[in-house]
Amino acid sequence: MKRNIFQKLFVFVMAMMLVLPVFGGLEVQAAAKPSLSETKKVIAIGTYGYAGETTPAFCERLGKYSINVQNSKKGASYTFTSSNKKVATVKASKTTGYLTGIKAGTTTITVKQKLKGKTTTVGTCKVTVKNATVKASSETSKELLSVGTGTWYYSDDTQPICVIENMNPKATYTFASNSKDFRMSQKLMNMPVWGDDFYVYAQTYTAKKAGTYTVTVKETYKKKTKTLGKIKVKVYDNGLREENVTLPVGGDLNLQNLLKYYNGGWIVDCAEEDILAEGEPDWNGNPTLRAIKPGIAKLKFSYKDFEEDKLGEQFGVCTVTVVEVKVADIQLEEEVINVCEDDQGYDPLYYKYTLVTDPEDFYYNGDVTFTSSDEKVVSISSEGTCQIEGAGTAAVTITAGDVSKTVTVNVLTSDEYYNLNDDEEDW
Repeated sequence: MKRNIFQKLFVFVMAMMLVLPVFGGLEVQAAAKPSLSETKKVIAIGTYGYAGETTPAFCERLGKYSINVQNSKKGASYTFTSSNKKVATVKASKTTGYLTGIKAGTTTITVKQKLKGKTTTVGTCKVTVKNATVKASSETSKELLSVGTGTWYYSDDTQPICVIENMNPKATYTFASNSKDFRMSQKLMNMPVWGDDFYVYAQTYTAKKAGTYTVTVKETYKKKTKTLGKIKVKVYDNGLREENVTLPVGGDLNLQNLLKYYNGGWIVDCAEEDILAEGEPDWNGNPTLRAIKPGIAKLKFSYKDFEEDKLGEQFGVCTVTVVEVKVADIQLEEEVINVCEDDQGYDPLYYKYTLVTDPEDFYYNGDVTFTSSDEKVVSISSEGTCQIEGAGTAAVTITAGDVSKTVTVNVLTSDEYYNLNDDEEDW
């Protein structure tokens, strides 16, 4: 009986050993089964180009207009076919199919795999082709247009002057204004700050006068031109947010922040160059001025006349008063500090004092010095970090400008320090 049970168990185990690898192989094969990167796509008429093209293209060129085979098989070949070539065509390159929109409509891209003489269907992708349309950008962007010139980009956080949805990357777009006082254009611009091969569409405008303009947007593709629509563009007279600014010596003034509206079509004239000098541009490339010495400077803002390459109409004057920030007082958190000689150091002294400036609300950017009366007791760095050297008493002096304050530092032996603390707790 026992032998019979053993034989049955042996047969069962052997059978499972034969079956499990099969199931395990099926699981691995299922996980690695070829599939398509997308099953639905929306594209515009035209194409963003194939891999290896050197023609500048929009940042989405390799994603928006392609379908990829995922988990492709070694030694397999893949074909891409369109059910309606009048709507969109597809060009295969290894495991990628590059799409070209022909006209508005829908088509199905079928992808097949051929491996060892056997052909199977990897999957299908429904592709919708849409015509380009135009609309005005958000109110935020429109309100930033002022007399002068400026450039606006398509990006995640900004919009151009007008938005062309489903833009044809192979088409040319023109913008006809109803007035000679306003003109705009669009072009591809390389943005190396975002990547060596990163291109975005940018719209540039020049406005001579404030007002509301009507712009007709047209698309030209394969020598055929059609009107997409009209938009309204409102241009404001520029002005200054502030006409009087106080700046400390050594402080920086961002000129762009003084303007009510953003554009690049302005020039600043400053006669008092000994008071305000040109500073380093900010991270966005906007100009700054650095305060050199106390005094009063006049900043005259004028529009730039790009056709004449000269100053245009003046639209604002800002008076900048540069003051020297002095230290009126040094407030101490503690006038007497008790530390143990066993300590290697303690909080830097800049945690123990506060500078009171005149005028108030300005940061003092002058030097603050620290000196010790007995460096055998306490030595101190130029930043105000103390180092315990031995038992005793030292006077540490903090000096800022014409004001000095002294902190008494008592370095106690271990017994003295702990006895002192015990007395304070008893008290």
